[in-house]
Amino acid sequence: MVGVDLPSLNNFRDLSAVTLAHGHFIRPNLLLRGASPLDLSTRDVSTLVSRVGLRTVLDLRSEEEAGKDTGARSLQAHAAVRTKHVNLLDAELIRGGAIRKLLAMPHYCAMLAALWLVRAITRSIPSVPRTLRVRAASAFEARVTRLLTSVELVDVYWWVLLRRGSRLREALEMCADPKATPLLVHCTHGKDRTGVFVAMLLHICGANVEAIADDYSRSDAWGKSKEGRALMGAALPSRLRRNKRAMHTWCAASTDSILGLWERIEKRFGSVDNYLDRIGVTCEMRAAIAMAVVGEGRGGG
Repeated sequence: MVGVDLPSLNNFRDLSAVTLAHGHFIRPNLLLRGASPLDLSTRDVSTLVSRVGLRTVLDLRSEEEAGKDTGARSLQAHAAVRTKHVNLLDAELIRGGAIRKLLAMPHYCAMLAALWLVRAITRSIPSVPRTLRVRAASAFEARVTRLLTSVELVDVYWWVLLRRGSRLREALEMCADPKATPLLVHCTHGKDRTGVFVAMLLHICGANVEAIADDYSRSDAWGKSKEGRALMGAALPSRLRRNKRAMHTWCAASTDSILGLWERIEKRFGSVDNYLDRIGVTCEMRAAIAMAVVGEGRGGG
């Protein structure tokens, strides 16, 4: 079957385009990725349901977050398609990671605590001049912003692996179930949560890290687009929204993020397979996933 085109789905691609080892390939129209299909055209919904035979929409967000989508959500409402939510990333995870990062820097932590105390005192005493209050608040905000902008995407992806392993296993296991595929996986951008999930999936299927990073980087243009930046800005705290450097970092999809993630995995666990074993994606499960989705020889038409 020839691959499909979905003009109304941002950041869309078929994972069959990724090069695997030994000339193997993921079978076309079986594993698809994209941004949220919140406002798909009637034609694209028909293509996915009638031509592809889509069975599952795997949404890597909570139902609550997904409910904030403003489009028609006509694909999710289709009777032939099942939507499964597996929440890989949320504000709680990022907040916890940032706190742990702060606690690992005791001097910075002490400075931030001191600035917070000064701000609190100047707020509580009416006789303190307004200019002093403003300076105290500005100093505290500047340090908080500096901490937040020090968080990189590779940090967030690492936190997903360490804190959401059981959920990642749940999502990966679906790919071994022929009743669940063809499958479309997405989050909001189709870049971060989807990027981590797809990276693990492609590794299981036999892609090397360079091919995985290359597929991930194909989200860069969409992430930096006007619409992509608007979606990211809506999801970020106002401190980061106002910071150009932070916005550029969070909207980008550089190969360095995946390569850096692989370095951390190998340093901590020895290998990606060891990490997958640790979260319960066993050798047998990995073999079942590969058997379900990978074809031999390079054709794929």
